[in-house]
Amino acid sequence: MIYRYFSEIDYLIDLLENKRLYFSSVEYFNDPYEKIAIIKDKNTDAIFVNDDIKNKHKVCCFSKENDNYLLWSHYANNHKGFCVGFDFESISKNINGNTFVEYNDQLVLFKDIVYKQYIPKVDKDNIQLDNQSVIELLTNKYSFWGYEREVRAIIKYPEHEYFYFPELSIKCVITGIETNSSTEKIIQSVLKGNYQNVIKNKCSLNLVDGVILIR
Repeated sequence: MIYRYFSEIDYLIDLLENKRLYFSSVEYFNDPYEKIAIIKDKNTDAIFVNDDIKNKHKVCCFSKENDNYLLWSHYANNHKGFCVGFDFESISKNINGNTFVEYNDQLVLFKDIVYKQYIPKVDKDNIQLDNQSVIELLTNKYSFWGYEREVRAIIKYPEHEYFYFPELSIKCVITGIETNSSTEKIIQSVLKGNYQNVIKNKCSLNLVDGVILIR
């Protein structure tokens, strides 16, 4: 399973009703290093920054974790939001790897983030970037982000903002510790319509050790 966190109910309703995931540009990410590509001239050893290369692709971020306290804090509106669990095999449709594959008229791939002590540099001669260079740029992060256990879906062409997925890909919807009762009722109503087989879970806090429990 992979999980997508949501901060607002409108985003979750859009996903459930339209069966689509929104992809964004890296310029909106919370890590400044995500917004740039570090270019190296191998002839002079000069290093410079390019802030345009990555914007030729759009990204949707997931995690392998559904009970990480910091993820709920950072990406689910301080535990007031939601987390949706997707069956990875169903949603990825065998497009997990190093090559963009056509799926629903889009070129897309799914890839685990690699956490490193350094950010890779791209050779100036490869400024146009082949597939592997793009993947490396978009799926390497500093090791201090490792707690996120992130998986990324990448769409190659920026004119696409949404990825449409099979309805059966959704396996569960989890609400946060602080999600209010009226919002819980809205979610229950939507799930009863088209997602009767989807499991609805709720987070609670283990008061002994502070661990998030999902029930």
